[in-house]
Amino acid sequence: MKIKQLSMLVVLFCLSSNAIGLTINATDTGWYNSSGHHYTWNKNYYLGSSYNDFFVFDLAGVSQPITSASLRLYNPTNGYRSDDGNETLRIFDVNTPISSLLIGTGGTAAYYDLGMGTSYGSVVVDGSDVGSFINIVLNSAALSALNAAGGLFAFGGSLVSADDGYDMLFGWTHLNYNPNFAQLSLQTQATNYSSIPEPGLLSLVGLGFTALFFSRRGRRAA
Repeated sequence: MKIKQLSMLVVLFCLSSNAIGLTINATDTGWYNSSGHHYTWNKNYYLGSSYNDFFVFDLAGVSQPITSASLRLYNPTNGYRSDDGNETLRIFDVNTPISSLLIGTGGTAAYYDLGMGTSYGSVVVDGSDVGSFINIVLNSAALSALNAAGGLFAFGGSLVSADDGYDMLFGWTHLNYNPNFAQLSLQTQATNYSSIPEPGLLSLVGLGFTALFFSRRGRRAA
């Protein structure tokens, strides 16, 4: 009986949890302005005082629980202007149907939806971010939503500190659009079976068998 229990311990120790990193490029990006306009051909994720963005990702291939995530957005060389020195970019949930969002029928409701609701994370940006990726670490609310998605998933983005037309972020990227400009970086949890125990585990198992041997030997001598 004890040998069986010890064997179960060996199996449990051989089960190791490993984090797997995934990077998913956006399937679509774009903006809605305060008048409710969105041009489907324009992938420019422009942000400003009257523009909110969206970023859509396909999570169909993600089968393991997501434990951490970040949204990486490229800020092109012509993509930052502010008379305040820095601006706050905030990421929100999206309630507008993705099909409507993508074909441009979301209207003004979509514009407001992209800039309010449940916050998924934020970051302060300034001129030093030009020509590089901005990384927004996503919070627990975002992780819960991502794990429940199982397909297309949309983020909304708003420059919540923008107070006039001179505040702008991510401008004119439709001129040199690249699908790698918007990326979702994920860490997922996966449990893998290791058929060969690590040396430390072998030593532990050996000690267990040795203790079991001497225990039985002592009972026989008694």
